[in-house]
Amino acid sequence: MIKLPCGIVRDLLPSYVDKLTGEETNAAVNEHIQSCRDCAKILSSMQEPEPVPRQETEPHPIDYLRKVKKRSSRTLIAAVLGTLLILALILSIQAFWIGSLQDSDSLIVHTDISSVNGEPVLTAVLDPLGSNKALIPESVIEGETAVIVVKGVVPSPLHPAGTAEITVPLRPDTAQKKQIRYVYLGDRLIYEDGVEITKKAQDAFEAHTPYIGSISAAGDVARALELPALLGNWQNSLQTSREPYGWSFWFSDFYTDYDAEYLNRTMKSNSFLLLALIDNLGEVSWHYNGTDNQPHTASITLEEANREFQRLLETHPDAFGGNPPENIKHCSQSAAYIQQLMNLLQI
Repeated sequence: MIKLPCGIVRDLLPSYVDKLTGEETNAAVNEHIQSCRDCAKILSSMQEPEPVPRQETEPHPIDYLRKVKKRSSRTLIAAVLGTLLILALILSIQAFWIGSLQDSDSLIVHTDISSVNGEPVLTAVLDPLGSNKALIPESVIEGETAVIVVKGVVPSPLHPAGTAEITVPLRPDTAQKKQIRYVYLGDRLIYEDGVEITKKAQDAFEAHTPYIGSISAAGDVARALELPALLGNWQNSLQTSREPYGWSFWFSDFYTDYDAEYLNRTMKSNSFLLLALIDNLGEVSWHYNGTDNQPHTASITLEEANREFQRLLETHPDAFGGNPPENIKHCSQSAAYIQQLMNLLQI
């Protein structure tokens, strides 16, 4: 058998691998391959199966979904952060600027009537009671009434904590002769017809009752006048079977001469107010025991109170602005009268 050279064998190898050569050629190639290592390597490499190319399994849609998901996450985070920022801004505006309305009971107020450029004004100095809020007061005028509205906000350099001051013109429109008769701090009257009204005077005026027969209503008057704080505890008895209708205070403690003097002075001055604020009350009496262990009684009737009232008006002609009520009972017609009666009695 003829031995084939390497060049011819290598030319025949493709046809050999594809089984296109005859038997003699195959025998000659086999004989050459067995003795030629290089041709054998070429044949071996040609006989190995060709690697199947990897097919992409739709990478583009997957990448697109990942991008969409990442973009959605970023959008969600941005939306959350934006919402939190807006919420923080709203809360800041609420805390530092809008604030919350302050009840008159949460404020201490000091008022003063003065003149600015020849016109009367009411100045109210406000102090937050037991809080560290900054106060922002403003006034609203409607007709003859001015209302001071106070907002409490978190202190800041713009609105520092502590007292706040507001001035209310009492003649806001001189050309039209517009006069402010009432000034309120929230729901609390602090000025009426030229008179600064204390909380005690307003409470007493609002406790006004027509009948002494209601001990609870009478008790409201006593509490408005702060008698429990001034005098301690007592027992009540009402005389409603005949006129003059009376209210008796029974004090169980033993009183020294000094304490008895304080009790009598306090009861007498407050009896004027009790007679003014309870329409059908005609007499107030009080009973106590002295250190001599003897009972003592004092009283004041409506007639006695009216006589004393006229005597005080003669001594203080400027009381009630020179236009006093006719008698004690008429003092209950306004908070200003009650305040002026308290001033007259130095209560």
